[in-house]
Amino acid sequence: MPLLEWVIILFLLGLSLLWTSCNDGPLRTLPIYGPTNEETKASHHVQPFSLIDQDGDTITNHTFDGKIYVADFFFTTCRSICPVMSTQMERVAEKYANNPNVLIISHSVNPEYDTPAVLKEYADMHHAVSGKWFFVTGDKKQIYDLARTSYLSIASKGDGGPDDFIHTQNFCIGG
Repeated sequence: MPLLEWVIILFLLGLSLLWTSCNDGPLRTLPIYGPTNEETKASHHVQPFSLIDQDGDTITNHTFDGKIYVADFFFTTCRSICPVMSTQMERVAEKYANNPNVLIISHSVNPEYDTPAVLKEYADMHHAVSGKWFFVTGDKKQIYDLARTSYLSIASKGDGGPDDFIHTQNFCIGG
């Protein structure tokens, strides 16, 4: 066999060994943020919740069992980042409209004003499909606890009381 053929064979063999050694595991392990169980290294889950959506239906954490979902925190009278975020969320809704495993939940941080009727108008303005994109309202303390301790979307401390207010530009992923 000519020398050039041996060089090519050895080169290809070296490439294949390099390729298989690089694919034995992940290139890097992504960090886990938030509290973890030290035994399993599993991160926490979204705490149980029960909220009311734009259609007046009760939505719980079980609505999202086995699904991937995008969550955000907004209020309908916001004139800064919320309309921009809702418009971006429309893009997500459109992209995954035919995928039953992807849902969206937008939590109102102003539940005193954002009643199901107000949320319905807002949902219609953003072309939200019921059962696919949930605009929810409910107990303020519960929603604020979800933002801070379940979704880890905001680092500020608060008690969910009358003077507490959350305003964040963060989207969260659940599932």
